[in-house]
Formats: sequence, structure tokens, C-alpha cells
Amino acid sequence: MNEGDGALPTSLINSVTEINHSTSSVVTDSSSNDDTSSLINSPRVCYSPKGSKKYIAGCLHHLKPSVGMIFDSLKEAELFYKVYAAHCGFQVRNGTDKKQKQTVGKEIVEVIVLKYLLCTKQGYYQPKPRNQDAECSQTRKRSVTRSGCSACIRLRYSSGGKYVIYYFHEGHSHPFLTPSSIPFTKESRQLTQVQKQYIFNNAKVNIGHVKSYRMSKEHCGSYNNVRGTKTDFKNFYRDLKVYIGDKDAFMFKENFERKVQASNGGFYFDYCVDKHKQLTRAFWADSICRKNYALFGDVVTFDTLLSKEDTASFVWLFETFLKCMGNCEPYCLLTDQDPAMSIAIEKVFKTTKPRLCMWHIMRKVPDKVGPVLCRETDFLKKLNAVVWDSDLDPTQFVSEECEAACFACGIESCNSCYGAGEEFSVVYDNERRKNYDVIFDTSSNDSTCSCRKFESEG
Repeated sequence: MNEGDGALPTSLINSVTEINHSTSSVVTDSSSNDDTSSLINSPRVCYSPKGSKKYIAGCLHHLKPSVGMIFDSLKEAELFYKVYAAHCGFQVRNGTDKKQKQTVGKEIVEVIVLKYLLCTKQGYYQPKPRNQDAECSQTRKRSVTRSGCSACIRLRYSSGGKYVIYYFHEGHSHPFLTPSSIPFTKESRQLTQVQKQYIFNNAKVNIGHVKSYRMSKEHCGSYNNVRGTKTDFKNFYRDLKVYIGDKDAFMFKENFERKVQASNGGFYFDYCVDKHKQLTRAFWADSICRKNYALFGDVVTFDTLLSKEDTASFVWLFETFLKCMGNCEPYCLLTDQDPAMSIAIEKVFKTTKPRLCMWHIMRKVPDKVGPVLCRETDFLKKLNAVVWDSDLDPTQFVSEECEAACFACGIESCNSCYGAGEEFSVVYDNERRKNYDVIFDTSSNDSTCSCRKFESEG
């Protein structure tokens, strides 16, 4: 640019457009790092008469500001200085501005007549005085980034709505950024809309900001290409949760209602709210789930979303389930020994047989048999091998397989009584001998023990 000329070179306009499009970032990937390296020459170091060190950036002539340059708008001048700063290796922040009311046409508008653009290291950090009345007097430690740098440009409003540089200080009091560190500056770390949408989509499936950041690194090839740090991902994730706030239930309802409309009735969704208009119950099933139930609806297991798992809630759940499935009852319903669910099953279903979930049963085995038998023997391993064998009938399971597992792991004797059930007795625990009478009824699949734990704990 020539002094006094109001037109910007084409190369600079392209650079300014790129900076504006990518939120003032000229380094986006490894290839642009190489381009930036070719534009940044080695800075010169000068000394003032007082001995202070000054750093003069090496920059192409057409990117360097000079006194007398004219710009069509203030925004154009700001972008020009940011392009210069990005090529030199420092950052820019807004400084002082002065406004005046002027007549533009027939209107009186407020116009910025003076504008300072400073290096981010201008001035010195002044800690704020602590509030002695505050509950917490501790303050977060912050790194000192100010070094009294004087580099800046000063713009003045000119006739015709243009702005002219009337002061330019080139020297800096600090070393410049290296090309490899430029992608991690504040302006280069602005998350793109694609990245924000990526974090949001991951949050919907309970993927946090740390995993999202690591996955982005794998997609981009390196952390240098992510255009953000883990802290930036965390801050956006925090802002996202604050924005959602207490509207999560409303968003949940709207999402499923859109699916119902898009599926032309194939997707089923129903919900219930309390007197405070808060979501308490929800049920949904997609078209594939409903079709599978119509073809193979013999055994059903539930994963519930209820604010209160009482009998009334389960009654609503099962009634909604039947309404969704055309009032077709399943042959068998697997439960987790929840007493409220058992009562609701008897109230709603007429022919369905409730059955206990094997996973929940086996999870309680260590609590029932004690830590010694579980930790010091292969009892659980042997028992699992027996339980998950689908080819055993109840008599063979009790009389043969369970007896073999018990004898190998501390049970001294098993007295079998065929017909009414199977009885185990005399369990060895450390050096003490405890007698338990366990009766398993093969006709009803019920178990009783002399310790009464089956009746009290299930």
C-alpha cells in the first residue's frame, strides 16, 4: 500500500478475507505453518541508549503498517494490523477509543474518532485488591503475560468516513511467537461451528470434553491441527450445560416428538409429568423394536426411566407398554426382584409369567455365601460354569453339578431329598462349623434356608 492510497492490494484483501472468515486465524494446519514460516523473517534485536532490548519483526513490506496509510473503514484497519501481527508473531488487543457525535446525512450518529490497537503484552499486570469481607480470600494464580510492550498503531477518523494511521511503534519488548506456537494463541484457538456441533453430539451420548478432544486429535492427525486446547473444549462443554440448564427435559421431549412425526407412527413415545410440570416418566420404542416384539415377543426385559420406581409408576409403564404393542402380553417378563414391579405385574398382566433376571441373581451370590468361600476357593468360577449351562435340567443341576462345586469349595456334605426338593447341610467356614439346611423346591423353583436370609433378603 502506498501512503495516502485508499485501495488495498489484492493479496492483502485475500489475506484479510481469510482472517475474517476463520476468526482472525491464518494458521490452520501443517501446510499453513510452512507458509507462515516463509513469511516470517528473523527478527532484529536493537538496544536503546538506556540499554533496553527491542525486537523488530521481519515482515514483507506490503504487510507492514506506516504512518499515513488510509483505510475505508475501521474494521479494515483492524484486520490489516491483525494480518501483520500474525505474520510477525504477536497478538493484538483493543486499546483506547474516543467517540464523538457527528452529522452523517440527516442523522446524528456516534463515530469513533480515535482508536488504539495494542500488542497484548502492552502495560503491566495490576492485581486487584482482595475483598476482606469475602468468604474465600484465595485467588487463582495467573501467569504474568504483560511486559510493558509499546508496539501499537493509532488511527484517526478522516473525512469521508475513512481512517488514517497517524502513529506507529514497531519495536517490541519481548520475543515473538514461533510458527509452531501460533496455532495455540487465543485467536487461533477459536472453535469452529463443526467442532462445537461435534462436542454437542458427543455430549448427547455421555462423551465428555476430554474424550472429544482426544478423538478430534485422531481425526485431525495431531493436536496442532485441532484449533483448540483441552481447556477450550472444557469451557464450551461447560457453557453448553449452562445454556441447557433446566430445559433438558423439554429438549428430550421435543427430540422424541420429532422422531414420532418423522416415522409416520412407527416410533412410539409417551411421557408423564407431575403437578410441577416436571418430567417423571417416559417410554419410547422405535419401529424395529415394535416389529421384533410382534414377531418374537415371548420374553421381555425392561430398562426403566422413572423418577420414582414405585408400584404406580410401574403400573403406568406396563399399561403404556401394552398400548404400544397392541395389548399383546408377553409370555415371560424378566425382573430384578423389585417388589413394586412384582405387584404391578400382577395388576396389569393376566397371562405373563414373571421370572428373575439371572444376572441380578448371580451378582448377589458373593454376599450370600460370604467372602471366604468366594475369595479363597474356585466356588464362583465353578458355580458360573454350572449356572450358565443351558442343557441341565433342575434335578441334574442340584444333585450333580452343584454338589460337585460345593464339595470342592468348602461344603462338606449334601443330603439330597428327591421329589420335594434338594437339601444341603453342614457348611465349613474357617475353623468353625456352621449347619445350614437349604431346601430347593424343583416344582416351584423356590429356595429356603435355616438362616432365613432367603426370606429376609431374597
